[in-house]
Amino acid sequence: MPREERLPGMRVSRDGDIVRVVFDDEATRNALGGDALAALTQTISGIRPGDVLVLAGDGGSFTSGGDRRELAPRGTFEEQVTSLRAKAALVERIRALDAVSIAAIDGACVGLGVGLAAACTLRIASERAFLDTAYLRNGMSGDFGAAHLLGALVGRGTAADWLLRPRRIPADELVRRGFCQAQWPSTTFTLETSALAQELAAQSSVARQGIVGNLRDADRLDLTHALDAETRRHVLSKSSPREVLPAL
Repeated sequence: MPREERLPGMRVSRDGDIVRVVFDDEATRNALGGDALAALTQTISGIRPGDVLVLAGDGGSFTSGGDRRELAPRGTFEEQVTSLRAKAALVERIRALDAVSIAAIDGACVGLGVGLAAACTLRIASERAFLDTAYLRNGMSGDFGAAHLLGALVGRGTAADWLLRPRRIPADELVRRGFCQAQWPSTTFTLETSALAQELAAQSSVARQGIVGNLRDADRLDLTHALDAETRRHVLSKSSPREVLPAL
């Protein structure tokens, strides 16, 4: 049976190689305040190479973004910058994982949730999912890598449109623009995302790690150096399918 742990703003369970994080603060539509972000960071730090991480939300919302109760400025300008930058490092941690990460978006994905979802390897939408950057409407320019990550996924033009004309971007458009890879019915969404995680977990751990590494290298290496690393991973995956892939 999966082990489930209660953390601020979320439930976390592990079943073999599958780690499932469910945001569940119904009162705030799963807003993520400082305590919840710290808990999520703690959880991410415990993800093992080859794991499959699923981020999801209860109650018809992935996350409504940051907790509005914590928006009032605290401390000096530099203290505020330091605090927010430390929280935003969460998206770097997700991107750096040697694990497949899946954002299972059922309902609202707003504000910082855009960056969290965009940092994942895959994004799956339910039919009622929608994205809303919301920053400009609230007099803010954006955080948690929203512009950078959106631009890489959907192109700079679409990212600019979604950021400068904040509105509900429905599930079918999220799939059409390439932000999400699939759209599934809300009635079967949890079952289908669980089945996807199980399907991935049943495959070679080293192969999964290698594919994630190859995708990450595409963002930072030229083709020659990416081919060097890709070739080593490919040979290792054939000889050691159930071991931890060494750093390249």
